[in-house]
Amino acid sequence: MSAPTRTDAARALLAAAWAVVTYAKAQLRYSMSPTIRNHAAVRAAAAKRDARVRHSNELQAQLRRSQCR
Repeated sequence: MSAPTRTDAARALLAAAWAVVTYAKAQLRYSMSPTIRNHAAVRAAAAKRDARVRHSNELQAQLRRSQCR
């Protein structure tokens, strides 16, 4: 068996760096998950609020039209 060469050392270093980057990306994705869920919840709440406001505006417009007759 021959001694490790520079190429072997470089491959081992590259493999270790790849493992670290992959692990870091997974951790980042996991840590961001609640933020993304929260953002989706905020958007859903805003959509509900907009729908309520739109409905309220339509009712007010109908009331004004009926009073103008």
